[in-house]
Amino acid sequence: GICLGLTLFAIGCLAYQRHLLASALFCLALNYKQMSLYYSPVFFFHLLSVSLRNRSLVRGVGSVILIGLVVLGTFGVLWMPWLTTGLDSTLQLLHRLFPFERGLFEDKVANFWCSLSLIYKAHLRHPRKHLQI
Repeated sequence: GICLGLTLFAIGCLAYQRHLLASALFCLALNYKQMSLYYSPVFFFHLLSVSLRNRSLVRGVGSVILIGLVVLGTFGVLWMPWLTTGLDSTLQLLHRLFPFERGLFEDKVANFWCSLSLIYKAHLRHPRKHLQI
């Protein structure tokens, strides 16, 4: 799919030390499908470590700021239609992207929480000595 393609292209750019392009591509993947949030800690810490490794503190912080500006610029361009129409449309968009009111057993996290709930129920219903391996 498109999201995976953008993410793989961003990983390729990381391999070739094209960090700004990788940041922009990953932002595109993240805005295309929020499931890319799973990969975001890896991208964040990789870019942070590359920026701060073997450089002076000033150059490292400058690199982090530049990557941050690319991320903010990419998000700004993509979100501009909603940001310019007012706060209500922006809040509606955030509500639709992250529907926390529906509970944890909805949408993308259902598999994890359903699996966790089975373990929790087994823990409540059975004595600890029966659950030990």
